Amino acid sequence: ILDPHRIVVGIDTLYTTQRETFTSESQQLIESALQTLHVMNLNKWKQISMRKVTIWLLDITLTLLTE
Repeated sequence: ILDPHRIVVGIDTLYTTQRETFTSESQQLIESALQTLHVMNLNKWKQISMRKVTIWLLDITLTLLTE
């Protein structure tokens, strides 16, 4: 089971470290993704939804890193 908080911290760290190499579009994408996950946490959505968003965030991050 993926821990959403750990994923967010990981992506946040990665985002800060790699900030210079991201385009503004990539930055906006990650920011909105993190914001979405935060909102979902606040609303206490079902675990399956959190899992989907977590996988989506990982997918975005991997895509950006391999560009």
